Amino acid sequence: MKEPILSNLEHSLFLELAPEVSVALPGRLHFLGAGRRALHHHELTVRGDALGLRVVPLQLQGDEARSKVDLAAVVGTSMVPIAVDDEGVVAITGFTFDGETWQRSSLLYDVKTGSVSRPFTAGDQVSALSDDGNAAGASVTNGCWLLSGGVRSPVPLTIALGVNDRGQVVGFGGGFFPTAEIFNAADGSLTTLTLGGLQSVAAAINAGGQVAGSANPPGAQATHAFRWSQGTIQDLGTLPGCLRSSATAMNDGGQVVGYADLCGTGATRAFVYAGQALIDLNAVAPAAPDGFIYARPTGVNAEGTIVGLATSPDGFSYKPFLLIRVDDGD
Repeated sequence: MKEPILSNLEHSLFLELAPEVSVALPGRLHFLGAGRRALHHHELTVRGDALGLRVVPLQLQGDEARSKVDLAAVVGTSMVPIAVDDEGVVAITGFTFDGETWQRSSLLYDVKTGSVSRPFTAGDQVSALSDDGNAAGASVTNGCWLLSGGVRSPVPLTIALGVNDRGQVVGFGGGFFPTAEIFNAADGSLTTLTLGGLQSVAAAINAGGQVAGSANPPGAQATHAFRWSQGTIQDLGTLPGCLRSSATAMNDGGQVVGYADLCGTGATRAFVYAGQALIDLNAVAPAAPDGFIYARPTGVNAEGTIVGLATSPDGFSYKPFLLIRVDDGD
């Protein structure tokens, strides 16, 4: 078995892949909060075997497996890391208490220097971070914004959910019925994305400008996941037995992850799309422990590594999961 090629960070979380192989948790996982929180609480479960994924159970190595950066000690327990860029800058959002009231707070934390590289204005919520450090989010009073090259500019969206290195921001605008839109900071243009129904939301955009999200097909109330590329939008459908689907993240190769719900089983189910059809991660990966169900992926990186949350059979408890892709023949 070849050693997996995983990205390095100076401050890494170390896991044991097998008795003879020790690797670091990938540093390019978008929406890394679930994985980092899992390690801190010693609850990480790692499974895989979807789309040629080979299952590699991971086990913590005592004290050596703990994070070298205790974010809770730096920013408190009411703040959550939601993204990390290629340079190891983590976007963190949540609430802080000023002695009288709780208020929305966000900041960028530089893992390499061990310090806060940028505090945002009180009331800001950072929601997305690109590979080279562009950030997007919203203010309680001033709407959505893009931070690029240290310069902050307004974004004409109701909610910003994704950003790439080109300064393209996705999310949704509109009134009662949201409409998925791409804002291009270079020329100020807005591109509307729809499957022909009443509402749509763009959740993620990759470096190539491909977009993933969810929208109503014509005449339908339930949404379907979609992928948009170079002017063409593709309805990805939903999993068999489920009425609705939503895409939550996408990597630079165009691989989409998300979830399907309103299913006959009553459970929300995680899916991955790599060009053919939606694949239920629960159907191709080993069963999650304790009867849990892979439910809500929150990120996927260039290597096909997927991070997200699994739910208990009753839907009231959550555990983070990590699926690591290993190519055939490894």
